[in-house]
Amino acid sequence: MDDVYMGSDAGYDSGQVWNAPALPKAPTFKGSTKAEQRVFMREYQMYLSQINAMQCVGSRPFAMLVNACMDPFSKRRIALFDLNKDHNAVTEAEWIAWFNAALEEEPQDLDILKKRLAAAIRFDTGR
Repeated sequence: MDDVYMGSDAGYDSGQVWNAPALPKAPTFKGSTKAEQRVFMREYQMYLSQINAMQCVGSRPFAMLVNACMDPFSKRRIALFDLNKDHNAVTEAEWIAWFNAALEEEPQDLDILKKRLAAAIRFDTGR
């Protein structure tokens, strides 16, 4: 086999080695329920805090966008039925707002919690 000329190594006499930490893996959203949205957003917020902790002078790790962390089939379904748009027309801000809406507790969720607590806690008031 003949040698193939791959170009010049000029300027690369002293190589540099960078010690880069392994970047954390972005979470993936494949669900549709509010509970699944909450879990994803908590995982995504933890992922962003890990990425931000790695930033230093001259180095800025790339953080995946929220819409890039979504399963394509879930993204299409949610965009169509929840946002009434084509999945390509939904902006990053709209995806973030959709996920953050799940973090806000709805009154009926709190009522269910109150009923469960009332049933589980019984005070002995008689002596």
